[in-house]
Amino acid sequence: MFASTAALFERQFALEALMSSYTASRLSRWLIILSCCFATMSLKAADELLVYAFSAEGPVDGAVVAIDQIPVGQTAADGSLLTDLSGSGVRTLTITADGREVTTRVSAASGQLVDAVAQLEENTVYVDVYSQVESVADRNAAAEGTLTISVIQGGAP
Repeated sequence: MFASTAALFERQFALEALMSSYTASRLSRWLIILSCCFATMSLKAADELLVYAFSAEGPVDGAVVAIDQIPVGQTAADGSLLTDLSGSGVRTLTITADGREVTTRVSAASGQLVDAVAQLEENTVYVDVYSQVESVADRNAAAEGTLTISVIQGGAP
């Protein structure tokens, strides 16, 4: 009788261990799935501004980038700076290096990414605003060319 009671306890203990192992396994699977979901949501890029600064010699290391006169960082050795551009509306982008400064206005809505390439020697900034969900195919299929805008005020340009 003692042997059968001991065997019964062993079986029950083994069953409980198996069930707790099964429950822990299921719980760990759900935790992995949830953490992957949260990681995927955080991988979606925030509204970003990517700036490249160049001079006649090449990429500019240490160029100060300011948005609406507030410094947001300095360019790296490759001339680039990636920074947050949250919100929407028109902003003033200023890039300063070696006594030279270029300024442009950038208009982007929430959910858009902005690339700006500054040529300090030429005092020019090329800006590209695009959607986060825009594919490479969409960008490659976009029309190329020059857009000329004339502002007429009071009947005269």
